[in-house]
Amino acid sequence: MDLRRPVSDELRHLLKKLGLGASFAIVTPCDPRGRRSPAWLNLARYVRTRLLLRSRKLRFLPADGESPDSRHRERGFAIAVDRGQAAALARELEQLALYWFDGDAFWIDGALAERPPRRLP
Repeated sequence: MDLRRPVSDELRHLLKKLGLGASFAIVTPCDPRGRRSPAWLNLARYVRTRLLLRSRKLRFLPADGESPDSRHRERGFAIAVDRGQAAALARELEQLALYWFDGDAFWIDGALAERPPRRLP
């Protein structure tokens, strides 16, 4: 899905069928604090985060993010948590921001970066 475009009714319906509930967060453990990390370190952080989510008994699915030109990709997770829990997890993972789906549209929310939530697109 392209977050630069509005969420279509068809996509909204598919997202609701993921089993994460009406709303969910997308968080990555990669490239903490917005700084590029070696691939091996990002993989280690991904595996640790997967184990962390399992230990907390959270419902989650893999959800990778990719730049529009496909030059940059980060592995992450779509997670069934509330918005406050999502922000806390993103800060724990040293992320500047996270994506939030409210059941209608995606938002980008600040985590370590202090910025107000911004509805996409």
